[in-house]
Amino acid sequence: MVKKQTGSCVFDPFDPQLGNDPYRFYDELRSLESVHQSPFGMWVVTGYDEVVTLLRHPDTSNQPSPQSVHSRADRASSPAKRLSERLFALLDGADHLRLRRVTTKAFKAHFEHADAMIDQSLSKLLSRVLERGTLDIVTDLARPLPVWVICDYLGLPESDRDYVEQYVHDLFYIFSPGLEDDVPRRLNRAILELEAYFREWIDFRKRHPEPGLLSDLIALEEAGEISPSELVANCLLLFSNGAETVAHMIGNAMLSLFEHPAQAARLQQEPELIESAVEEFLRFESPSMIISKNSGPGIRLSGFDIPPQQPVFAVVGAANRDPKVFQDPHQLRLDRTPNKHLAFSSGRHSCLGAALARAQARLAIPRLLALPGLAPDGDHRWKESITLRGLATLPARFEPLSKESGYAL
Repeated sequence: MVKKQTGSCVFDPFDPQLGNDPYRFYDELRSLESVHQSPFGMWVVTGYDEVVTLLRHPDTSNQPSPQSVHSRADRASSPAKRLSERLFALLDGADHLRLRRVTTKAFKAHFEHADAMIDQSLSKLLSRVLERGTLDIVTDLARPLPVWVICDYLGLPESDRDYVEQYVHDLFYIFSPGLEDDVPRRLNRAILELEAYFREWIDFRKRHPEPGLLSDLIALEEAGEISPSELVANCLLLFSNGAETVAHMIGNAMLSLFEHPAQAARLQQEPELIESAVEEFLRFESPSMIISKNSGPGIRLSGFDIPPQQPVFAVVGAANRDPKVFQDPHQLRLDRTPNKHLAFSSGRHSCLGAALARAQARLAIPRLLALPGLAPDGDHRWKESITLRGLATLPARFEPLSKESGYAL
């Protein structure tokens, strides 16, 4: 949080109030110093232009800084430390370019089938709650949906979805250390469980080839373009980046619509707005509130010399509400254009799965709005996180529907 101290502002990432309403504090910090050195050990960048420069700077690194939780001596040999050295999202230079290039090619080859996979998963998830008349938008739909979709992408059996889902959401902690004391244990357990699971599935798929993304990744390994350990790491990366972010996208968007009923009504009346609406949801409540960088050899940013190997927080949530770039930034405008938000980062480390994430939000939000009488049903709760902004719960109610109701599953 931003605290006044001797005439200046101090960014405290551990203040629990940061998860409730960070924007007024980011406004204050950005107006005073868009590049801020926090006494808590990180540099904090809040201005739009400065964040863009940081994300695209050739000297910034995605590798954990020496101050990272993964660099602590007591965790130097942990599964998280080991995995952090193989995920291309945390690599730089030639290894990053090689792994991103081959993975992107394999991933995009299956995107033409994405809408059908998403629709099928949405129908099955919604069928569980239609007759009940209540759902938690986060736990009943937003969290399982991306897991099911990625499982389909990889050709994993439907019977394994619940097993995979119980671990994948903890994977994101490799990018975003959590506030809870048991986060390191949960992260390391998730890595060990899923590494073992994917090694078994890779061995099975090698013996029983079948078209799909996993087979394409195996072909890359057999051609020598990626190593066996990089193959497993790539499978985990699809979930670590794709599951938590999409869950927060959908949950945050629905909360925004509940809090802006006129905008919700407009979207129902003008369904063609959905694509620009998704971009506005991403700007208005960015699921990745902070993107953590490493200053590498040291960088100069907006007149500040940031020393080498320092953690630098690119606060995209603040940049996406910078009034120098976005008119009336605290207003939700579903037809906002242009809308050059930074929710999926920018530059060479921009999000690989951005198109798939957008597709899931584009298809899920109208299906939820079509539930008759949909309204919030109790208090929502924000998830505790240093860098993410997303809901842990979003209870809602609607008029119960029978299977013969005509609701389009």
